[in-house]
Amino acid sequence: MHLILSLLGAFLVYSIYLVFYRLYVSPIAHFPGPKLAAATYWYEFYYDIILGGKYIWKVKEWHEKYGPVIRINPGGLHVADPTFWDVMYTHSTDRNRRDKWVWETWGIAIPTSMLGTAPHALHKIRRTSINPFFSKQNVRKLEPGIEERVQALVRKLKEKGDGGEVVQMEYAYSAFANDVVMQYCFGQSDHHIEAPEFDPSFHKTSFGAAKAIALMKHLPWFLLIMWALPGSVAMKIGDEVSANIKLKRERMGQIEEVRKAGFEKEDEENKTVFHTLLQSNLPAKEKETTRLAEEAVLLVGAGTHTTSFILAVITFHLLANPSLLRKLREELRTVLPEVNSHAPLMQLEKLPFLTAVLKEGLRIAGNGQYQRAHQ
Repeated sequence: MHLILSLLGAFLVYSIYLVFYRLYVSPIAHFPGPKLAAATYWYEFYYDIILGGKYIWKVKEWHEKYGPVIRINPGGLHVADPTFWDVMYTHSTDRNRRDKWVWETWGIAIPTSMLGTAPHALHKIRRTSINPFFSKQNVRKLEPGIEERVQALVRKLKEKGDGGEVVQMEYAYSAFANDVVMQYCFGQSDHHIEAPEFDPSFHKTSFGAAKAIALMKHLPWFLLIMWALPGSVAMKIGDEVSANIKLKRERMGQIEEVRKAGFEKEDEENKTVFHTLLQSNLPAKEKETTRLAEEAVLLVGAGTHTTSFILAVITFHLLANPSLLRKLREELRTVLPEVNSHAPLMQLEKLPFLTAVLKEGLRIAGNGQYQRAHQ
């Protein structure tokens, strides 16, 4: 009993010290904001987990009260000032290199992926290895495959339209995007476009994993427990949490298949992301299956969801504004006079209204993606 009381007393003293430090000694103690949020992470936990993604609205409310730079938790500031963009995202040099905040990367649940990597130097290695695949020159090489998938999607939509069926466009676009990104990453896709109802299984699983980010950020140890459990047990503990494990295990299998298949020089024109990474001069640790599987979860998930959501948002606003849709169609007819016409990407890029539609879609959808991730 004496030991228990001693432990409780020590915990109480530590808690008082921690709150005092956060409120008055911390390097960010002088920034404005609610004291309760500065004292404990549980305040954010309540709004994001208990209330289901409401913290962003609370933060917005605080900006109106306290100003453009506020403290939103014991270790973090939130900035709502466009002029601060160049300060926050300035080009990295030896003087201003900074690591990511580990607390923010926990929730991603793929710590060895580029997005989940906190140390600046290690992040640079991982990002540098991936960057070439998304250069304009390499992306242009995808054009034939993208065109083939576009035509498959058009045929499927026409078939459903002729049958008077209602289509959930986010599933349709998700099937298209996933087919393309899987082909680029692994040299094969699951052909979700041709599947019944566009087979939204990956869309739902991946979205479930994304929704678990807020929980994992606050309770990172929970995922470690999930990984330690037998797969049959882990899969039964909540769809959103188990989704992280399911996705990683699928990608581990695909990485191993690529590793066993090897990569021949004559396949240079058809090289994929992970064939190339496995044959690169990256350190052996960076090419371990578990590490690359987490990178694959990131690339496939982000490549699928961002693209499908942006296309769905653009489609909605065009259908809701017939005059804009009519203007876009008129411009497209200048390079695509017939239904089955084809125009190269370089030609489409020169269309001003199409470019404006895409940029506005990116702007609106980017804000929407942030909100969805916190709900």
